Amino acid sequence: MGGNTTNRVDWKELEIHDLVLKYKSQDHEFFNPITCKILKNRTSWKSSIACKMSFTSANLFFFLLEPPHFSKLSNTPLTVNEYNYRTRGFSNYTTEETQKRLYMSLRDYTISDNTKRKISNTLLAFNSSEKGKEQRLAKSTTMKRFYSTVEGKIHKRKSSIKSSVTMKQKIRSGEFMPPITNTWTHWNAVIIKDGNSIKFRSSWEACFWFCNQHMKYETIRVQGKDQTYISDFYDEVTNTLYEIKPVCRYNIEIDKMNCLINYCTLNNNKFVWENNRNISKFL
Repeated sequence: MGGNTTNRVDWKELEIHDLVLKYKSQDHEFFNPITCKILKNRTSWKSSIACKMSFTSANLFFFLLEPPHFSKLSNTPLTVNEYNYRTRGFSNYTTEETQKRLYMSLRDYTISDNTKRKISNTLLAFNSSEKGKEQRLAKSTTMKRFYSTVEGKIHKRKSSIKSSVTMKQKIRSGEFMPPITNTWTHWNAVIIKDGNSIKFRSSWEACFWFCNQHMKYETIRVQGKDQTYISDFYDEVTNTLYEIKPVCRYNIEIDKMNCLINYCTLNNNKFVWENNRNISKFL
């Protein structure tokens, strides 16, 4: 579509509005207001107009002939920036919503659980097939070659820094909680209560919470010099922060301990360090 591109020019916006008025004054759907000719079908009609204009000018002309369209997310009127006469016409969302991927918030409502399961099962089946394995291997090989180059190493480093900054911001704001990995146990530190599984990072923490279930687990965040620290337990009744850590770990995590102590000093909180010497008092 578009015909000869050598004669295309940028039309003034006022001229385009005049062409729209001229078109609307005619009854025929395929009237060309530039040549005053009537075309046979929509494809030839669009082509005959677009061949005399640049993409920007033609896009504005066809946009002005469309009825108002609105974003499916915010119901905001869509502008010419969200319109493309060559393809599907209007986008579903505004440019800002598309750039910031705000439309992702609709996914939980537009895709049913059954559909999600079907997509997941289809992907699993493909990835386990021979073709899927070949594609994954080819992609992995290509990425390894790229990351072995100077450009690839720079890209990997920038991505790593960006990801680190983003995750730190999310942890600081409470938007993200680091997953429970049970670092200090050789079994799952889990308590089942009312049919729900409550995970902890150590067996000490699980035992402490079991005996002090009114306390909140990992809700207080304290900003250190380079990272955000999360205290283990907080007692709202006594305004006390509890940090559970064996004596042998104190010097290893001295930065965290100092940050928590400074936080309590500034905010008039009590601070209790529980370790292998005194934890029995709280169980």
